[in-house]
Amino acid sequence: MPFNKPGQRPQNGLTNLKNEDLPADGTKTKWQILWAGTHDELGQDNKYSYAALLKVQKVGSAIKRMWPLSEKNPCLETMINEFPQNEKEWHGREILLFIHEQDVTEKKFIRVEVLPVETSTTKKEKEKK
Repeated sequence: MPFNKPGQRPQNGLTNLKNEDLPADGTKTKWQILWAGTHDELGQDNKYSYAALLKVQKVGSAIKRMWPLSEKNPCLETMINEFPQNEKEWHGREILLFIHEQDVTEKKFIRVEVLPVETSTTKKEKEKK
């Protein structure tokens, strides 16, 4: 089990996606959505009022993370605009995640770019079979 910080007890389950999971230079990395839904569907407390919860895996890696998204997160808006309205249809879709630094405050945020279905690895693999 992964540890959050030295000396802390092991984390139970997947950790949330963090800036440190992505290249600091803004390089886009490909991730696949393994599951999308809400805390209610998992029977979890939603004390932070997240609108959506995603389980993602870095393509070509064993790294898996949970990615909670609030209603105000621009990543959620991007995906809602690009994907079907039913988040269950997001399963298997690929996205590019990257770090964006805000010019004035110099804060770093995770941002998303949606890949068209035609360019997704899973689509290409299915066509080969």
